[in-house]
Amino acid sequence: MRAARAAMRLCQAPRAAIETLADEQHVSGRQLERDFVQWIGTSPRHLSQVVRLQAISRRAQRGAPLADIAADLGFADQAHMSRVVRQLTGLTPRNFVRSGVSRPWRQRGAAPLPAARCTCEGRSAPPEAESGVPRLDDGL
Repeated sequence: MRAARAAMRLCQAPRAAIETLADEQHVSGRQLERDFVQWIGTSPRHLSQVVRLQAISRRAQRGAPLADIAADLGFADQAHMSRVVRQLTGLTPRNFVRSGVSRPWRQRGAAPLPAARCTCEGRSAPPEAESGVPRLDDGL
């Protein structure tokens, strides 16, 4: 449940500090990272980047300039945003928006996340938060 609550918080505020999220769940930052990997399949930082990437996509689809999007989402500059987009998708921001990719999950050495695991854009809870019971179908 800790990971689910923290994930929902990240979906609402992707720039939230991991230590702040951990404090809210009354665990250490490292424990929260372990919970994320076990129950969500990725790190809090990666989830935060994916949520920001979804926000980039939504705003760019509406026609907002990339420089404005970068500033609004807390990137240091447009180049920083471009590096994050390229790291997660393998595409430049412009090509990413044109491609219409809706689930850009790309982390070094990691398999794509199942769609049900991270539906932050729709603000629905991760599977374990919906039933109150953690899912144990991840090879356990």
